[in-house]
Amino acid sequence: MKNVREQFLDARGWGVFEAEVTGYLYHRRHLKFAVLPEVEQWGKFFDYALVVRDDKEKHGITRLAEETETYSGYLWQCLVPTSWLKEGETLHLNQVYFIWEHTDFTKEDAIRYNLDSLERKRAYLEARHGDMVVLQKSCGVVPGEPACPTEVFYDFVVPPETIKS
Repeated sequence: MKNVREQFLDARGWGVFEAEVTGYLYHRRHLKFAVLPEVEQWGKFFDYALVVRDDKEKHGITRLAEETETYSGYLWQCLVPTSWLKEGETLHLNQVYFIWEHTDFTKEDAIRYNLDSLERKRAYLEARHGDMVVLQKSCGVVPGEPACPTEVFYDFVVPPETIKS
């Protein structure tokens, strides 16, 4: 089984397109992570995965000719004032800021507009608290290098002991 994501990225690095997909729909508890190690990188925030297998004749992804009209989602950053970070101390969820904008990923103007809005929110927080650290963010178009590895961040937002299988 190969990862098909790279095959469908456009010039901006987005994989947004209309498609017909045939495969198996699995709940995360039915996936064997040893067989599909890439599932681990998705973190804890997915419940289902569509698996398209190379060895199944009817499985596949067909890109449709129609242009994608809308693909919406969130651009976000989780920020903390540098002055609030203390060595050896653990942050709590009520000690960080989440800033976000809902956008249409098929419209470059919408993305630029919403990235500008994120920057204005960050500037507002910096005016109040000083320099901010990006703990984590939604995707590559959102500026900043996350200071917190993805899995550590997911454990921060949803501690493992709170997850029920």
